[in-house]
Amino acid sequence: MAAFAAAAQQLAGSWLWAAGGVACPELPPGGLGPLEVGSFVKQLRAAVDATCEAGRKLEEGGGGGGGGGVQDADVDRAAAAGAAVAALRQQLGECERAAAAARAPFAWADGPLVVALKRGEMMLVDELNLAGEGAWGGCEGR
Repeated sequence: MAAFAAAAQQLAGSWLWAAGGVACPELPPGGLGPLEVGSFVKQLRAAVDATCEAGRKLEEGGGGGGGGGVQDADVDRAAAAGAAVAALRQQLGECERAAAAARAPFAWADGPLVVALKRGEMMLVDELNLAGEGAWGGCEGR
């Protein structure tokens, strides 16, 4: 979970948030539990998408100075916006990977019955008629 928090903090440090007028979602002071990470990452993705769109507009508008020539400051700002958009996307990817690792203890893992069925092996299961429908769904590949 510490890797996720570090990735989220690095993502929040981009100057592009302010330039795009988008507020970066902040981690709660107490942190997030493994089950809350998914919804937080969805909020981050939506904010990053909006910010990157604003960055693209900055990048495209970089050469549009008024009059005849291109202003050096506009070109520099456009190049910086393009680099910041790429960095923001990369940091979001790192944040999503860290979030997946944080949720890993709660991921699906095949049990002995499903493993035996996938391998085509035999397995003796006593009183299978008492199992819930969820057990049968895993056996049938649902």
